[in-house]
Amino acid sequence: MSKTIILGSIAGITGTGTCGYAAYKMMQPSNVRESLIRNGFKLTLELGKPEREKAWNKVLETYKVEASEKTKIENKATTEITAKDIEDWCLKAMDIKTKDKNYESIYSKAALWCVIYTSISEQLKFENKTLSTDTTSLSSKYDSMPQDLKTAISGKEGEKVKNWCEKTSKRFFLGPEDTNYKNLVNYCLANT
Repeated sequence: MSKTIILGSIAGITGTGTCGYAAYKMMQPSNVRESLIRNGFKLTLELGKPEREKAWNKVLETYKVEASEKTKIENKATTEITAKDIEDWCLKAMDIKTKDKNYESIYSKAALWCVIYTSISEQLKFENKTLSTDTTSLSSKYDSMPQDLKTAISGKEGEKVKNWCEKTSKRFFLGPEDTNYKNLVNYCLANT
């Protein structure tokens, strides 16, 4: 085989590899926004104004019951944060580059607080189920609850059960096997 053919083949293989790598790099997300979209999330920031305001208020309610030290977005108490604080944080988070040292942490928080999701209360509404407001019936359901729920509610009074049900309904809906969802269905629904 001639030297020209061998050199031409090597050059062709190298060129193909370089082009393939360049195409691969161009398709990779460069920031949090692109990563979220690539992973199938819809962004709250992209909703129309009326829907966006309602969505940020829903995020705030969920944040108040779901946020932990690991998922908090600011050094404020969960009771002090506002929907505007969350929206502003999300706006900044979208531009964090994938090479940033805090990317993973910011991405995981953005996947919670900056995307469109279904809350348990929305899922119950979709299923035509409503939370009970009858504190007497809720109080009677307390006895049949597992001990961990009784501890979480920390009281037998129907009002405490009602408050627990309302608070829990604001959590993320993770699917029909979600423990919070199942507990609400078992202990908090109005008799229909």
